[in-house]
Amino acid sequence: MSLISNNPAWYVLFCILAGFLFSGILYYKTKKDGFEPLKRYLMAGLRFLSVFLISFLLLAFLLKTEHRRTEKPIVVLLHDNTESLAYFAKDNPQWLSQWTDFSSRLGDKFEVEPMTFGNDISSTNDILFDQRQTNISNALRQVRTQFFGRNLMAVVLASDGIFTAGEHPLQTAENIAVPVFTVALGDTAEHKDVWIHRVHHNRSAHLGNQFPVNIELRATQVLNTRVVVTIENQGRTLFSREVNIDQSHFFETIETFQTAENVGIQRYIISVSEVEGERNVVNNRSEIFVEILDSRRKILLLAASPHPDISAIRNSILASERYDVDLVLDGNLPQPLENYDVVILHQLPARSGVMSDLVQQVLVREIPVWKILGTQTDFNAFNRMNFGVSIEPRGQQTNDAFPSFNTAFTNFTFSNDSRNQLFSFPPLTVPFAAFTFAETAQIFLFQRILNITTDMPLMLVNQNVNNRTAVLLGEGIWRWRLHEYLQNQNHEAINELTNRTVQFLSAAADRRQFRVHSRPIFDETEPIEMEAELYNEANELVTSSEVAIEIKNADGAIFPFTFSPSGTMYQLRAGFLPVGDYTYVARTRLGSQTHQATGGFSVRAMNIEQLNLRADHQLLNLIALQTDAEMFYPNQLDELRNMLISRDDARSVTYIERAFHELINLKWILFFLILILSIEYFLRRYFGAY
Repeated sequence: MSLISNNPAWYVLFCILAGFLFSGILYYKTKKDGFEPLKRYLMAGLRFLSVFLISFLLLAFLLKTEHRRTEKPIVVLLHDNTESLAYFAKDNPQWLSQWTDFSSRLGDKFEVEPMTFGNDISSTNDILFDQRQTNISNALRQVRTQFFGRNLMAVVLASDGIFTAGEHPLQTAENIAVPVFTVALGDTAEHKDVWIHRVHHNRSAHLGNQFPVNIELRATQVLNTRVVVTIENQGRTLFSREVNIDQSHFFETIETFQTAENVGIQRYIISVSEVEGERNVVNNRSEIFVEILDSRRKILLLAASPHPDISAIRNSILASERYDVDLVLDGNLPQPLENYDVVILHQLPARSGVMSDLVQQVLVREIPVWKILGTQTDFNAFNRMNFGVSIEPRGQQTNDAFPSFNTAFTNFTFSNDSRNQLFSFPPLTVPFAAFTFAETAQIFLFQRILNITTDMPLMLVNQNVNNRTAVLLGEGIWRWRLHEYLQNQNHEAINELTNRTVQFLSAAADRRQFRVHSRPIFDETEPIEMEAELYNEANELVTSSEVAIEIKNADGAIFPFTFSPSGTMYQLRAGFLPVGDYTYVARTRLGSQTHQATGGFSVRAMNIEQLNLRADHQLLNLIALQTDAEMFYPNQLDELRNMLISRDDARSVTYIERAFHELINLKWILFFLILILSIEYFLRRYFGAY
C-alpha cells in the first residue's frame, strides 16, 4: 500500500503550514478565552489535524493497493450428455460414479470445473443423457471463451465422438490452445440395425400434384432379411414395399411419388419394420412435413432486351413451386395480363420506348410490380409512375454499390444467414443520382460504397392503399447468384430475396384488424414463439388490449397463454411443447369489438442422436493428437489422472491485482474529519468558548 500523486511531495509542507496557521490564529493570536494550556494544545491539535487533512486531500493523492491471488491449474471435465450414450450408460451403470470419483480426486491438485454438453454447454454434474444434439465444436469453443485469461491447463472430453451439430470438432480443437485429453465412451462394434437414414422431399407441393419422397434405407449385420418400408399420412398407408437385405452393409434409395391430397401442413410417417435382435428401433421411423398449397402465383417477367439478370431472377423464383414465370421479350403475352399476380419490369420503361403500351396497361390495372433499373431505363418515365422513389441522374455516371441490409426493415422477414451472405455479395451497377422517397417507401437494402454504408437505397418496397411495388436500383444480380454458388454451392440467399419480394408483392391485402403469425413447424428442441398484430380503425398498430391464446393438442388438452406487448406488436414465448399437432385460438377486444384468430402448427421429433450409435473413437484420438494430448478409455482414468498431475504446466499461478483509489473518495476519511471537527466543537462548548 502506497500513496501516489502527480504533485511534488514537498507540497505537503504547505498542508502542514496551513494547519499551523489556522490553529495558531484561532488559539494563540488571542488568549482572552482563558483556556488552560493543555486544553488549548488539545483543541489546537484537533484544528491542525482537520485543516491538514483537508489540504492534503486537495493534492489529489491516490492510494495504491495490491492483492495477491493464487489460482490452481484448471482442468475442465467436459462430459457428453446426449442420447447417443444412453445405451453405454445402461451397459455400464458404474461409469457415472467412476467419473464423479475421478473428478473429486483431481480436486486435490487442480481446480476442477465439471461441465456437460449437448447442443450447448452447462456447468453441472447432472448427467442424464437426454440432450437431442451433440455439438462438440461449440462446447470446446465455449470452454475457450469462458476460461480465457485464466490458468486453464487441460480439458478432459468424455464422449463417443459422434457429433450431430456444428462444425467439425477438429477445426475448433486446433484453436483451443490447451491439450484436450479424450475419454472414449460408447461402442465401436456393429450391431444388428436397420434404419431410415435420410428422406429427401419437397418442403411444399401444390394440391393435386405429385411430389417425390425418396427414402435412404440402411442396414448392418442383418444379412438375408426382409423388411417392409411404409409411408403413412393421417392413419392411411400410402406406400408399402418389401425390401430384401442382401448385404451385411446394406444401402438402398427407394424412390416414390406421393399425391398432395390435403391442404396445409401434412405429416408423413416413414417407417421400416423391426428385425429380430435389433437393439435400436428408434431410428426405424422418421417423420417429414410437407406444406400443401392450393394455388400457384403467376409471374410475368417483361424485359427490354436479353440480359443475364433475367435468367438469374427467373431461376430464383422457380426454385419455389409456388410460382409460374412467363418471360416476355417481344410484348406478346401467352395469356391475358389480368391473369398475372406480379409483373417484373426489367429495365422498363426503356429509353427505346419498347413495350411502353404494355407497361402502361400494367400500371392501369394496378398489378403489383417489381421494377429493376438498368442502363436502358428511361428515368423520366420511371419518375412519373410513382414507385415510391424519384431518381435524378447526374449524367451517365454509375456507382458500384454493395448491398447492406436495413435492420429497421419490417415489411417481410429475412433470415440472419441470408443477411450475412448478402454482405459478401459483389456490387450492382447503380446510377449516380439523387434520390427522393415517398413516405410510404421502406428501404430494404442500402448502398455500400467503398465499404461505407450510405443512406441511398439499393432496393426498396412501397405499399399504399391500392398497390404494392418494389424497386431494385441496379443491374448485375446475376453476379449474386454466381457468387453464392461459388461460395456455398447453393443459391439460398438470392432465392430467399427474390421469393420474399414476390411473396410480399403477390400477397393479397390483409384487412383483418387482428392477426397472429406462427411458423408451421417447430423442432422439439425449439421454443414456441408467435407474434400478433392489432390494428385500430385508422389502421394503426396498438398494444393497449390484452391478447389471450389457447393452444390445443391432438388429445384435446388446452394450454392457455397471454401475449406480451413488444413495441408496436405482441409476442408470445410459450416454451417447449411435446411432439404433436396443435391448433390455437387467439382472442382480444378493442373497444366494443371482439377479434379472433385461429391457426395451427406441428412440433416434430428430433431423433438425430438415434440414427447412428456406433462410436467414433478415431475422431477422439485425432482431437487428442492435434492438441498434444492422448486418448484414454473408461478403465484408464487413473492413468489419465497421473498424466495430468505429472505435467510440467501443472503449477499454480499467482496474480497481483493492483487498485488505485482517490483519497478524497474514501468514506472513512470523511467520517474521520467529521469526527475530529465534532470533538473540537464539543470541547470548545464544554470549556465555555461559545
